[in-house]
Amino acid sequence: MEDAAKILIVDDDINVLKAYRRIFLETSYQIRYESSGEAAIEAAARFAPNIVLLDVMMPGVNGFDICGRLKSLEALGETEVVFISAKRDLSDKLDGYRRGGSDYLVKPFDPEELLAKIAVILARKQRHLEETTIDPLTGVGNRKVFEERLNRYFQLAERYHRKLSLGIIDADHFKRINDTFGHPAGDAVLRELAARVQDNIRESDTLTRIGGEEFAVIMPEIGKRRAVEIMERIRRAVASAPFDFSTEDHNTSVTVSIGIAGFPDDASSPDALYGQSDKALYRAKENGRNRIESAGESIPRQLSR
Repeated sequence: MEDAAKILIVDDDINVLKAYRRIFLETSYQIRYESSGEAAIEAAARFAPNIVLLDVMMPGVNGFDICGRLKSLEALGETEVVFISAKRDLSDKLDGYRRGGSDYLVKPFDPEELLAKIAVILARKQRHLEETTIDPLTGVGNRKVFEERLNRYFQLAERYHRKLSLGIIDADHFKRINDTFGHPAGDAVLRELAARVQDNIRESDTLTRIGGEEFAVIMPEIGKRRAVEIMERIRRAVASAPFDFSTEDHNTSVTVSIGIAGFPDDASSPDALYGQSDKALYRAKENGRNRIESAGESIPRQLSR
């Protein structure tokens, strides 16, 4: 997060803004500067900063009120505000924390202290991001990431008249693996399955684990024909070699069933796209497993074997 972090700096004193420019000159942060409260609110809505360094005493809207308005915007709910002010009374600091500030620095401040506080905030945000978006077993995105990415890519595809495909992948007879070899073996199989899928998708695709032994691959900018090719590559990669899962050299063969649907052909909403992919997956299971089915059409048998 540090390399891509966005910082919005708000202060009405031009000399203070110049000092900030010197402090951040050799950092990799994306910086935006504003000198008024109203301009800061408009800029924040477009820039979506991770951190706002906010002066308290400014003409018009003061920093405390700006913080409240920023926090009221849904898109900026996770933005952290650090107040930086010449107001040094404890009551002012407490007011800043009550208004939603993450920290409070008194001017003149030490540049190294400021940079250290920013690093701490970003590290905390990164930990929170990993805890809430990464599946702890496989290391891929979780259901929350799936829903957020699917909605985002669907909106983009709809707005710009682009194609979007979704593949749902399910490990065949996974309960049998758990019952025969134990849950630690099942966990190892899921980790290896995620790795094989990740190795066979495009960099622009998103792999997530959406529950149990079920994974989803969101594939922007391609139609179902190309999506089937990618999913077939995955199916073959999974079936081509046994999965090792213990120190006793145990292994087992694993296959997957896959359902695919695409926008705009099969669905007019993210939920419908998922529903159509899931129905296709169910059909792949009914038709013998270790195969791909696509919403609205049948995949040639020779491709899915």
